[in-house]
Amino acid sequence: MLTKIHVAHQGIEKTKARANHSFLVVMDAYSNWLEVVKIQSKSTEEVIRKFMSIFSKFGCPDTLVCDNIPFGSEKMKAFAREWNFNIVTRSPNYPRSNGLGEKAVGIAKKMVKQSMDTNKDMYSMLMEYRNCPLKHIGLSPAQILVSRMCKTKLPVTAELLMPKIHPDVREKLKKRQDIVNLLNNRPKYRIVFGMFWPDVTLLLLDL
Repeated sequence: MLTKIHVAHQGIEKTKARANHSFLVVMDAYSNWLEVVKIQSKSTEEVIRKFMSIFSKFGCPDTLVCDNIPFGSEKMKAFAREWNFNIVTRSPNYPRSNGLGEKAVGIAKKMVKQSMDTNKDMYSMLMEYRNCPLKHIGLSPAQILVSRMCKTKLPVTAELLMPKIHPDVREKLKKRQDIVNLLNNRPKYRIVFGMFWPDVTLLLLDL
């Protein structure tokens, strides 16, 4: 189930051909699960249709964090009321306020560019990303959101595809968020992960 998702839509210029593509980029704040969906236009109706498809798979989120346009429209607000979630819009002049959304766009841009440069299927790269362990928790987005690895093109034992609950996920995520909050409140500190020990986080003071 999606609890809080960050959203952005990004026009991406194709450098090797005279064509423009737009994508709706959605990232789950809990698991970092990423959805990259090609859209025909940036209209509210088109975005709502894509949301319906995503929500039908994972359920409705509690909160949608996004830019004001087109997510602040009356049609989008009506859709949110009907599908039982809240919309939190961020300032378009301060993209860091939707930092996870901007991070998701950066990842999506790299995937799209690599797909165009190498003619590799973008959805294969998206599947690989979902199976890749996150640095700060050691579990992949797939393991966190659906409690198992996704089966990919590469051979894997059946045991690794069996569902497995990780009860310490919320504790690890809270610890991570506490550190981020500390850094935001104390700008003189910078964070270094796993420099000496994999389970130890160091806070170093810049003098």
